[in-house]
Amino acid sequence: MRQLVERRLLPCLQRHDGGSEQRGRHGALRRRLHGRDCKARARKRVQRSQTRLLVAARHTGHICHDQLARRQDHDLPLGKAAQIGGKKLLWQLDPYASNKDYTAPGGYAREGQLLQTIDTAFITPQALPDYEGGPLSSWRGKVQVLGFPVLLPGGPVPAHEGVRCVFCGSLYPTLREPDFTLELFTALNAPDLTLTMAGRGWEPFEAAAQRALGVLGARFVRPGLLPPEKAAELEIGADILLSLGNAFDNQMPSKLFSYLGTGKPLLHLAVTDTDPTLPYLAKYPLALVLHKKNGVTPEVVDTLRRWLTDVQGQCLPYAQVAALYPEFTPGVVAQTFIGRI
Repeated sequence: MRQLVERRLLPCLQRHDGGSEQRGRHGALRRRLHGRDCKARARKRVQRSQTRLLVAARHTGHICHDQLARRQDHDLPLGKAAQIGGKKLLWQLDPYASNKDYTAPGGYAREGQLLQTIDTAFITPQALPDYEGGPLSSWRGKVQVLGFPVLLPGGPVPAHEGVRCVFCGSLYPTLREPDFTLELFTALNAPDLTLTMAGRGWEPFEAAAQRALGVLGARFVRPGLLPPEKAAELEIGADILLSLGNAFDNQMPSKLFSYLGTGKPLLHLAVTDTDPTLPYLAKYPLALVLHKKNGVTPEVVDTLRRWLTDVQGQCLPYAQVAALYPEFTPGVVAQTFIGRI
């Protein structure tokens, strides 16, 4: 089994030199691992002879899949999981029982049952408190922190006029809202800047969007939910990548690290002081973090305007970014994964 994963999975995760065909493979892998537009649940198996490896990747209702896996439309029952021979690995990209934006069926008891049936659970650093002094402490020996394997090099920005600021992602009431973003860019009202926000979830925020549209006009674009290829094109063509902070401190948006891999300037709008992305952004030379608690004041708007001028045309080499965040490079993630097989 170890040889199968090393032969099939590791080459897909290792970084290439950034050619267009290779970037296409990276994009496909990133979509598979990140879970973009996947069905709500899936079961994956890799089978060789009599040995099976179960890989289930939970991502707030999204279950990811790769080319080694077979998709299903239901959860793997706990009893069935216990019956599978070989090692069983769970890749849990978001918390289950401790998730703050929905109530997990069965809560910690069910999560403990699942942990009992598997060999290893890969978790984010933000989930560790559940296992170190928290309600899942009995299972600390079964979990290992593993980064998102999405720190990949970006392609060159096509020639264009003006400044393109791009956000691709979903909006959720309470967890991730666009109000601060829209107020900020409306106040900035830069004549050469276009704000594009692609993705779903605008229904609760339509009034705020219409107010921004009234000021920005064609410089505010909402293309809706896009196929992964189209979303990737938007990000490649961006001058500035926009990140919206989560309101919950135990959920880390994996999108952040795909943004960082491009080396482009990154604007992050934080809504809490405990935003889990802040320590990572503090190391990134081309990041600007603005906090909602400071409001949209003339001073805040001036800070954004100066930063946009200062970072215009800048881009960090991938090697420099990878050295800052090695734990999110595909090669390191793959080696850590294989080490548990």
